[in-house]
This record gives sequence, C-alpha cells and structure tokens, in this order.
Amino acid sequence: MSWPVKQTIVPHMSPIARIRMRRSSSSAEASFVIVEDATSNRFAFDADDLRPLANEPIFNRSRKRLVEGQAAPGANQEYLFYQTLIGTWPLRPTDAAESGQYRERIQAYMLKAVREAKLRTSWANVRADYEAALHQFIDAALDDNANNLFVADLRAVQGKIARLGLVNSLAQTLCKLTAPGVPDIYQGTEIWDCSLVDPDNRRAVDYRHRSALLAQLEIAGEPSAALAEELVRTLEDGRAKLHVIRTVLGFRRRNERLFTEGDYMPATARGAHQRNICAFLRRGAAPVATLTVFPRLCGRLGLEVPLAADLWGDTMIEIPRKAAGRRWSNLLDGSSVEAVTLGARRAIRVSDAPRHFPVALLLSEATRAGPATATATTAG
Repeated sequence: MSWPVKQTIVPHMSPIARIRMRRSSSSAEASFVIVEDATSNRFAFDADDLRPLANEPIFNRSRKRLVEGQAAPGANQEYLFYQTLIGTWPLRPTDAAESGQYRERIQAYMLKAVREAKLRTSWANVRADYEAALHQFIDAALDDNANNLFVADLRAVQGKIARLGLVNSLAQTLCKLTAPGVPDIYQGTEIWDCSLVDPDNRRAVDYRHRSALLAQLEIAGEPSAALAEELVRTLEDGRAKLHVIRTVLGFRRRNERLFTEGDYMPATARGAHQRNICAFLRRGAAPVATLTVFPRLCGRLGLEVPLAADLWGDTMIEIPRKAAGRRWSNLLDGSSVEAVTLGARRAIRVSDAPRHFPVALLLSEATRAGPATATATTAG
C-alpha cells in the first residue's frame, strides 16, 4: 500500500528539516515525524496532519530518472530515504572509506525496502531498471563533493536532531535498567548503534573499541559533575551511554533484592513542564529507595543538551510517602539533591536532578546507613 501524501507549503524551512511521514497499512498506522521550525529553532515530535512536501523542488530532484514515465525513486521512497539518513547519519566525521561503507549500507537497506514494498519491484519480480535508477539516485545524493548542497543541508539539520535522539537513548537505557524486569542489552548497543534491519544489524561488533571506552571510564573514577559534563560535551562518542549502563548495572549487582523483590511506584510530576518528565521509584526493605528521572519530548523544550536548569521552572516530582527521603544522591553525576516540602509531601525539583547529565538515578541518602548497601554509591 502506498503512503498517502498531501502537499503543504511551509515557507522558510529547510527541505530536509520539514520531512514528516505517515505510513499506513490495513492493520495499523505508524507515524514518523521530524519537523523543524527554522524561525524559532524548535522541533515538534507529534503526529498531526502536516505531510511531506511532495511537489516542492528540492536539491535532489535533478538526480531522479524516469522509469516507465514515472520518477524513480517515487515520492514515498524518497521520503523514506531522507528519514533513514536522519536516523543513521554518522555521528562523527568520516573518511572516504567510511563514507563509502555508509552509502553501501543505505543502498542495501533501500533495495530491501522497495522490494518488500512490492510497488515497482519485488523479490519475485525484480525490475532492474527501477533498481538501477534508485541506486544511481542514492549515489548522487550522497556524493562527497563539496558542492553537494543536499549533504550540507542534511548535516546542519541532522546534527540538531541527533543530539535529541541521543538523549532519548539515554532515557530508554536508564528506564530499562531500573524498571521491573530483567534488562536486555543487544550486543554492540553498549554505545550508540545506528543499525538498520538485517543484515545491517548483523555486522561484527567492535569490542576492542568498546573495551577502550570502558577503560577510560574506569580511569576517570567515580561519577562526578566534571565527568558527567565531559560525557555530555563528547556525547557523540558513546561513553555517556556506557557510563549509564556500567554505573546502573554495578548498582543492581550490589542491590539485587531491590530490583528482584522491591516495589515499583510511579512518581507524579507537577508544574509547567510536567509532560516533559518521567519518574518512578524502586523501594525495597527500608531504607533502600531509588528515583529514576528522565526527560521526554525534549525538542519542545529546547535544543541544548543537557537542558538548562532554569528551563524547568517550577516543575517538580512528588515522592510517595513511603519513600520520602529528604536527601538524595545522584549516582550518575555524584551530586546531592535535597527534597522540598509541599504541604504534607516532599518533592524533588527537576532543575536539581539531571543538572549535569541528561538523566538521573537518585539514591535515598538514608540508604548509605544500611550495612547491606554500604557500597551503593561506588561507580560499579
């Protein structure tokens, strides 16, 4: 089934930045959204009715060929191509060999996608002319030539979106490591891994590189504000994600019963940006308690990572009475957080929690007094 496309004119926006796709099928509908308002530099990740600009001239229009009187690739396949680039573009500069490998990966993915869509080619009925035109289009669009305006535009927009995506990855990682259940880490994803579907996700894992990054974290010692800020400055190298995994798995190992037998309690956010924060507690035998805090929909708040403390305003996280400790330690940046009193309840200011790092895992400082968890604040 083809994807419905409606032409909508939005002035003053980069052709790449305004990609928004809606893919539908007979059984369900999934929405993929990437939008930039270039005048205010804000991203909106929602699923409203803005669609790709099907007939808007863009940099790659001249790179298409006609196959049986129709442009190749078609509009829907072209939008898929752009969004795939947004989600997989290398986080760091690449040399000629690495750029060539990336093009080959995109070529293989797009070929599989168009064949499985069965619109103009398929596994059973290969249309060599259409596939050749698609291959040529991708090669031309990703040409390393310095005069390639498309790649220059893509890099400018993708870089902004990528950092928000990395924050989402940190949030998902912390969530799965502290939520009920057994965390599952797919091999190779200890750091950023922008793999596509098979066979792309079956590439060999560079364990030597991951071991070297882990060794750097071990040399750095226990979590601190300085380390957290360094990891944010170098967010693209993947150590930030490895830091979360290493620190939280170490804490889980030392506090196994908290995660196998402890309670799960949702924490309510209040204030101006309550919809942009998620939090929950794990509580075991007194006095052990942790508070997981991570942001959501960061594109609506701003493009800085981590988000500025004053951006959160009066947003707070209410702590359930059973786990209402006064002082908390952030295991990911070594800072201390003091709860405030709200009537008969206590709360944590969001501006105090992920202060140096995009996500936070807070440990009730009363836990330090417990003999079973005396090492709960080491780095793991």
